[in-house]
Amino acid sequence: MTYLATDEQGPVGLAGAATRTRVLLVEDPIAAQATTRAITRTVPCVVRAVDSAAAMIPVLRTFTPDVILSDHSPPRFHAIEALRAAQQVSPHVPLIVMMEAPDLETIVECFKSGAVDVVGKAAMSRLGPAVLGALGLRHMRDAMARAETRLRDSEERFRLLADNLPGVVYLRRNDERQSILYVNAAVETLTGYSREAFLDGSITLSGLCHPADHAVCDAEIKRAMAAGLAFHLVYRLRHQSRGWRWVEDSGVGVCRDGEPIQVEGFLSDITERRQMERRSEQRRERTQATFASIGDGVITADVSGRIDSMNPVAERLTGWVAAEARGRLLTDLIRALGNGHQADDAVAISRDGTELAIAGTAAPVRDRNGKPSGAVVVFHDATLPRAAAKRLSYQATHDALTGLINRAEFERRLARAVQNAQQESAHHSLCYLDLDNFKRVNDTDGHAAGDAVLHQLGSDLGRAMRTRDTLCRLGGDEFGLLLEHCNEGQAREVAAGLLRRVAQSHVLWKGREVSIEISIGVAAISSTSENAAAVLRDADAACYAAKRRGGNCVEVFRDPAFPPAASGERPQ
Repeated sequence: MTYLATDEQGPVGLAGAATRTRVLLVEDPIAAQATTRAITRTVPCVVRAVDSAAAMIPVLRTFTPDVILSDHSPPRFHAIEALRAAQQVSPHVPLIVMMEAPDLETIVECFKSGAVDVVGKAAMSRLGPAVLGALGLRHMRDAMARAETRLRDSEERFRLLADNLPGVVYLRRNDERQSILYVNAAVETLTGYSREAFLDGSITLSGLCHPADHAVCDAEIKRAMAAGLAFHLVYRLRHQSRGWRWVEDSGVGVCRDGEPIQVEGFLSDITERRQMERRSEQRRERTQATFASIGDGVITADVSGRIDSMNPVAERLTGWVAAEARGRLLTDLIRALGNGHQADDAVAISRDGTELAIAGTAAPVRDRNGKPSGAVVVFHDATLPRAAAKRLSYQATHDALTGLINRAEFERRLARAVQNAQQESAHHSLCYLDLDNFKRVNDTDGHAAGDAVLHQLGSDLGRAMRTRDTLCRLGGDEFGLLLEHCNEGQAREVAAGLLRRVAQSHVLWKGREVSIEISIGVAAISSTSENAAAVLRDADAACYAAKRRGGNCVEVFRDPAFPPAASGERPQ
């Protein structure tokens, strides 16, 4: 039987809309009408009445009441049976017991069985408030159930998150033992001990800390917590079977009334990272040792050409200390080193601006993508080798006695002049000089005197030359003079001037004056000249003609026959 309640009093307290609250009444049908009126005076609701606990079961599956009221009038109506039946089907629905003469024993039994209230039938006016109270309890229970569900969901999400973190989440007391209050499952991988061993106090994180690290870590945590700051530590933690593991510990203190009572932290296993760092450090140490022991100077620079590092040899060669040179442009210290090429004419510039001859290489440093990331310069002191090379180069092109160009170099320059005349119709001249009576000087005064004469003659003639002329010692007492851009007439005048200069030269040998005379042959170099050997032959022939005339004169080569001897020049 269903009763639709009227709204005579209007809604009161938790009673909402008239048909929103459902009440299941287990009572005699005749008495149920009076009970329904008593309820609906206070609580607008829909009341469904059944006449037994057995009849209540199928109704609970379809009616879904908010409150159950059951009569307790044994033997027909027994509220304890109704409570048990209701708890099997709808365990969260509150049940109110009604009885004629409530006694303490029955009331206690009803409450133990799950009833939320007991109302005497003599006080039916209490039914409405009792229903409202039950509704309030139902709402409270539902709210608590929802809160518990949210809490369980939150705890489950936290557990899933914590158990899947790549590290150890822990919460410990801030006391002498530092007992673990919470730790996630990752602690088993990090330490080799079970999570339960930490939670029951058998194992503590502080107890696994390396003895050499324990005091430092403890002091740092206390200092950070006293200042209200987070801490960050790196130390060693003992694994059950794998020795010591390096960990990174980050955490913060939890305070109550200004006093730190707990520590929340996160541990990361950084053993592999530390091992990699150590290997990298060892490689860096080996590199630095190699860098310092290299016999050459080494300078590294970044991609902009600014110096990164220098080894001790580079410091010594340049005069710069690495710390002071760092950040300066490489070109401030080294010049003329090509990128990736040998450089034999480079110089190192010291702090005072002096230059040191060096030789070496410069090469780019590239990253893994092939892009330039810097440069390295390797060099050594080239002062002695470069000086020796210059000496060898000088000796290869100059006469040892007079310091003049030697025959090989002279013939190279003569060939170049002949080629120029042939290609550009330029006019040059060649003079062939031969000392007169030089054998007499050697026979009379010795070869040392002859060497002095040759040296003096080379010096005097060299001062008379134009800068573009080339004077050489061809061998013995013979000299060659290449006059570039000088025609035959001009060459004759130059040769005549040389005769006069030689005539004025006097060589002193052991307090005695040694006179010098010379014969000169002149040959023109033009577009018709055959080659350097032919020009040299012609000038030699002209010189021989001058000697046949008695020497101390100038003859110009004429082809096919020479002019009379009177045409030669003699010094005035």
